[in-house]
Amino acid sequence: QKRNQLLTELKKLPEQEYNVLVKIVLEDKKYKEVAEELHISVNTVKTHLSRALKMLRRFNMIEILILFNL
Repeated sequence: QKRNQLLTELKKLPEQEYNVLVKIVLEDKKYKEVAEELHISVNTVKTHLSRALKMLRRFNMIEILILFNL
């Protein structure tokens, strides 16, 4: 149920925020790597990640990280 709720919320993220979140959290990439891949600045990567995490803080963060690894 939490997983479905998380997936629903992830679908609401703008594409760039979603991509940054996936690359940093799931693929364990550095900000600089993500910035180069997406052709954006490191500061933009940080902004996108911050916005994505802010939206996800509605849920328990530990549960979210566990769900990402499923």
